Amino acid sequence: MPRKRGGRRGRSGKGRVRQESLNHQLHNRMQQINRIGESRHEAKEKAKDGLTPGIHSASTYDSYKQVSAQFSNWVKENHADIKRLHDVKREHVVEYLQQRDQSGLSAQTVSRDLGALNKLLDKDITKKEAKLTQRSYKTIERSRVEREHDKKYNPKNYEKEIQLAKATGIRRESFVKGDYRLKEGSIYEHNNTVFVAVVEKGGKFRNAPVREDMKNIIQAQFSVSERDSLFREQEYKEMYAKGELGSNLVEKYTTKIDNHAFRREYAQELYQQELAKLAEPRNDYYQEYDKRAVYAVSKALGHNRIRVVVENYLR
Repeated sequence: MPRKRGGRRGRSGKGRVRQESLNHQLHNRMQQINRIGESRHEAKEKAKDGLTPGIHSASTYDSYKQVSAQFSNWVKENHADIKRLHDVKREHVVEYLQQRDQSGLSAQTVSRDLGALNKLLDKDITKKEAKLTQRSYKTIERSRVEREHDKKYNPKNYEKEIQLAKATGIRRESFVKGDYRLKEGSIYEHNNTVFVAVVEKGGKFRNAPVREDMKNIIQAQFSVSERDSLFREQEYKEMYAKGELGSNLVEKYTTKIDNHAFRREYAQELYQQELAKLAEPRNDYYQEYDKRAVYAVSKALGHNRIRVVVENYLR
């Protein structure tokens, strides 16, 4: 008589309990320390070391969920023998962070990864231990790995332009080419947010928001006017044609500069900025990315499809 197939759910054909994925284990860990709705201030006061063991912010929960998914995928690809959280050692986390640090990601993104993994895996790894690069906005560099042709231009000669590219994610054509290169009046402030109005690829118009962490830098480097409302496409183009937006904002911008790297940095930083604004976590994801935040980044970059943004800028 043939043997029946099947068995108890959660077990393999040999009767062994099916191992939960590392990502699922990390999710369970997040559930264990979920303190959304509880006072973070009170938790800090009760903690002996002043550090809260839980996650008190919905946006932080979403951010940690993304970090855990990316880390578990990395472990699967690079250390397939690791099946349980307690098998993840300090050296594995350090290796992951160093790869992230050297891949072109911003210091803020790598710091977020460090903080999330320290909390989820109960580690206390420091930037110094992981040998992560210390950076500030004054550091002008093209990528985390020096390339031979980077030496052919002096970043100090383009400091303002590079800061503007990192702050707004605008394409190269907006600097010195095209029918709508940036004018003095292209940068403006509305409702406490600084924008740059651009007409770029395919004649598409958009108001690109300046990263909040670079708002003061842009205001210090450029003349920023105030407006009661956002620019509308027809209005902007008419003012441009009449010469009402002033002189060219930038006179030179060498093609040796990897402007796409700055667009990528802008996308990643803006994604974290938008993620932090979300009031509560929601199971509305494209792969491991929150669709709401991705849509905001897509709009700021001038793309219609979120897949393009995720694959080319966020991943």
